[in-house]
Amino acid sequence: MEFKQLTKVDPAETLPRGSPKSDLSVKSLIDTINNLDIGNAGCTSPNRESKMLTYEEAIAKNPDISQKFLFELSYKIKLRDFHLRCGSWNDEIPLGISSIQESQILSLDWTFSAEKKAFRTHLSGKGNGSNILSQMFTLDEGPKQFDDNSFLTALVIALEKNWIIWHLPCARPKLLAGPLFIPAPPHYELPNVAFEFKPWGSYKNYCGLGYNLYNLIRDRLKLSFGMSEQSPGLFLNNDGNFKGILCLLNHEILLMGCRADKMFDIKSNLTEVLEHTKGNEGWQIIGNEHRLYRIYSMDIQYERGVCMELGMKSEIEEFSSLLQIPMGRHIKSGNSQHYKVYHSLNWAQDRRYLNEAKAFLKEVSGKCRFDIAYFVSVMDTIQESESIAPIKFFIKYLLESKELFLKWKRHKHRRVMTVDVQTDASLKSHHAHIGFNVDLNNNAISVFSGAISGACPSANEAELLAIIRSRKRLREVKNILHLLDFRVRERVITDSLAAVALLAQSWDLPRSARSLRREYVDGELKILYIRSGDNFADLLTKRIGGAHLNSLLAQHFERRSTALQN
Repeated sequence: MEFKQLTKVDPAETLPRGSPKSDLSVKSLIDTINNLDIGNAGCTSPNRESKMLTYEEAIAKNPDISQKFLFELSYKIKLRDFHLRCGSWNDEIPLGISSIQESQILSLDWTFSAEKKAFRTHLSGKGNGSNILSQMFTLDEGPKQFDDNSFLTALVIALEKNWIIWHLPCARPKLLAGPLFIPAPPHYELPNVAFEFKPWGSYKNYCGLGYNLYNLIRDRLKLSFGMSEQSPGLFLNNDGNFKGILCLLNHEILLMGCRADKMFDIKSNLTEVLEHTKGNEGWQIIGNEHRLYRIYSMDIQYERGVCMELGMKSEIEEFSSLLQIPMGRHIKSGNSQHYKVYHSLNWAQDRRYLNEAKAFLKEVSGKCRFDIAYFVSVMDTIQESESIAPIKFFIKYLLESKELFLKWKRHKHRRVMTVDVQTDASLKSHHAHIGFNVDLNNNAISVFSGAISGACPSANEAELLAIIRSRKRLREVKNILHLLDFRVRERVITDSLAAVALLAQSWDLPRSARSLRREYVDGELKILYIRSGDNFADLLTKRIGGAHLNSLLAQHFERRSTALQN
């Protein structure tokens, strides 16, 4: 979802991107607008005279008072953000040809359907014509996912080596009748603003690209530029003179490399491919049962050579606003009815909020805010029937600390890329809780936290298991570096001296730990000891607080204002 400024100014240069799920109140409004005929949506000539709903008309058509409140609040937030980013609106510019007919207003519900060897995205709406927007991609194999660790690894390499970093827009498969626009609630200061909707792809489905388009890009990269596919969405090139990485991310392409001329060739070639393949994905309709997943997006902001912030601020603010908005309902008493305001969601809304908040917190923890990892790892024990107060507490905590981000600094003179894994394990009622994080040159790029399914007799054995499990991610990062011809130093850091002693001596170990012992005793793997109070992995496995927590946060996190001064 993104703002579309209906003027001669290119909106891509001035207006921010958002999330398909970021306008729940607008969705609620549109879902309740009466007598919408979307069967002909998208089939109207753009030159026909059309009507855009005014702000007052949008309010009048919504019979639900609570939704009106949500709608008005959401609009005020959007209006404020628009003014902060873009300044005042030019009222002298006339309404363009992209005016929106009332019949073209669609539901904003964007869902992802998963079936065996098949994926599709679709819009849900009222009327008989809603399925006209369905789009499905049939795959020859199971789902492929872009590894977030791969992207963060590639990015830290580019930052370390001071490479060039370019963005390319992905191809967006068009609707049969061209693009549709969903109007924002017009205001006297914003008469010409609309949201542009692009129903295409997903983060989990070939990095936002359709299957055929992904294969086309992959073949072009291999044949024309000699880039190899390391994993879905990650392409590497190392021909001696040029080292480059291309990541197909969520609805965008990130191109990183050491030579501007080679980068320009790749960018120009891919841009030509994307421009000539828009809308070529096949349309297929399927009627089987499927599971629905809400798609989340991630706002990524970075400053080359200084720091990296993984903020997700818009989602944090959205969930936080839900905690403070008074909800309400109509209560009928005799022949009269009145509106009762209450400050908690009803049962159905509670359950939906709980599930969405859990998924959101897991994503935040895994990608940028490791300080809530322990809570997220035990969050599934919270039942729908229980209080959602713990969820609200951590959403509020994220809101209050939304400017917090991981340190992301370059080492100008380091020639060897050091890949570390910090591990930790805690014993709880004979069931161990293990966690670890992977970092490249002291920049965190991966996090894992979870409970062991079986009983563990001691925390030392649990620590060994954490080290064993961390080796897979450590090797993934190491392989990427090796393919780019970088020298790599590999280390595991633990706060358990007993675990190190078990590996160094001839104690009987589980079969899974014997290969680890061989790598440690006879190979190049280094295992180092760290004090528990300084172990970053404590944030994954322990419910810590007070001075210990503050010390770890101060050591590994900074606020935006502090980082910019450095």
